[in-house]
Amino acid sequence: MKKSLLMSTIAAAGILAASTAFAGNLTVVSWGGGYTKSQVEAYHKPWEAMGGKEINSEDYNGGLAEVKAQVEAGKVVWDLVDVELSDAIRGCDEGLLEEIDKSILPAGDDGTPAKDDFLPGTLVDCGVASIVWTTIYAYDKTKFSGAKPATMADFFDTKKFPGKRGLRKGAKSNLEMAFLRRTFTKCWEPKKALLGRSLNWTQSKATPFGGKLARNRRKCWPMVKS
Repeated sequence: MKKSLLMSTIAAAGILAASTAFAGNLTVVSWGGGYTKSQVEAYHKPWEAMGGKEINSEDYNGGLAEVKAQVEAGKVVWDLVDVELSDAIRGCDEGLLEEIDKSILPAGDDGTPAKDDFLPGTLVDCGVASIVWTTIYAYDKTKFSGAKPATMADFFDTKKFPGKRGLRKGAKSNLEMAFLRRTFTKCWEPKKALLGRSLNWTQSKATPFGGKLARNRRKCWPMVKS
């Protein structure tokens, strides 16, 4: 099964909280669902126990629109936001995020300074990488009596494998999957293969290929061949 490795970054929106010495409570924003629940258990609760402060956890659907609106209005209520790497870089370039002093980041367990302890490219001016994640596709095996999808090319082959598809609402991951088939040839029209709207990040994780979906509004995706 083909996978696409990506990185999620914690970026500082308005104020950076770098230690338990931070004066007030924090509002931390992430993607919701089981992902946020894991962060609450692994990050939020231990931090609260150490410093006696509280974390207010909020969900969003990604992007910088809400961050930009808060900054431009002068009413920033989010402190830390889980964003994709590209948004961390763009938000920093546009002055929407605070730069992080790498010297205040804690050293690794063996004492290695943070700037040398992280993987190359995972510390950016306004963000600190928190996870490496993957994009995969899944299908409902009960919908296929004969041959079953086995490659990313099969996902885009609606003639060989008819049925509804669900894609995350955004081109980044979808184009990476399309590029795995190497050569662009034409446009693939989701309206012929999808029933309903595009899925947000949490929904797309839970919806199998061949399952029931909502309407996709995007008119055309690049179609490629092997």
